[in-house]
Amino acid sequence: MDAAMEELWNKFTLSDEEKCVLSVNSQVVARSKEQAQFSLLFRLQTNRDFNKEAFKFTIQQLWRGSHRITIKEVGNNLFLAIFGTEEHMNDILDKSLWSFDKRLVLLKCFTSDVSSENVTFQRSPFWIQVFNIPIKSMNSTIGNYIANEIGIPLLVDAPTSGLAWGPFLRIRVDVDITKPLMRGKMIHIEGME
Repeated sequence: MDAAMEELWNKFTLSDEEKCVLSVNSQVVARSKEQAQFSLLFRLQTNRDFNKEAFKFTIQQLWRGSHRITIKEVGNNLFLAIFGTEEHMNDILDKSLWSFDKRLVLLKCFTSDVSSENVTFQRSPFWIQVFNIPIKSMNSTIGNYIANEIGIPLLVDAPTSGLAWGPFLRIRVDVDITKPLMRGKMIHIEGME
């Protein structure tokens, strides 16, 4: 028992029977963990009321594709999507950002058992288009430098050559959504006038 739980435990006056700790064998929950191994937690980025049934139905239709998916509400504005395969789950993650009613749908992978009260959503991946970069500077290295300034670099949309020549440089960045989004950034590339 950790210190916070012990402190909370000491604040209550419990009978001897209530003080006994109930231990659950890990094999009892093994089947549940196996069934939920390809799962995502998600929520809608809002503090306002919304139609949860419409939200669940829409997400289920968007994510269903040719595969089976189960969606359960597990907390206040907290949902669980259970996929049949790891590939299906990863496909949904790769295609994010998802939105509903002009609000961001936040996704979270989880590998260990977690209580719904302890789930936080602090980061989300965003595709970013970087304009007005000299053509010869549109490459994976520059893309990663820029992405690192914004958040955690995930991907630079470039072929294996690393050259991403085009009208803009496209990068995918994991952004801290608890901070205001960066509206712009000046970039100086040495040797360019």
